Amino acid sequence: MYAPLPADKITCSEEERAMFKREPMYVVDKGIFTHNAFPYLEVRRPFILGSIQKKWKPTVAHWFARLLFEHNLLQSVYTQNIDGLDYHVGLPDDRIVP
Repeated sequence: MYAPLPADKITCSEEERAMFKREPMYVVDKGIFTHNAFPYLEVRRPFILGSIQKKWKPTVAHWFARLLFEHNLLQSVYTQNIDGLDYHVGLPDDRIVP
């Protein structure tokens, strides 16, 4: 799926680093993020930059939502919107519910 960033390369305290080594998923923990956002942002950096550079392509589902919108059949799209692709296909902001 993806190559995780080595724990010793993440900007964090030694205590946080030990947690990340034991359980890498802690990097996306809300409690850690509110205390220190650097680990999450460092791990997500390639994905965030890829989204800005439009490296990721919309799927058939994204285009289907656009088609529904064009035919006035789309009320709203509920999405985590982690990739921004709903916006890339031209759905208006008021139809996207993150």
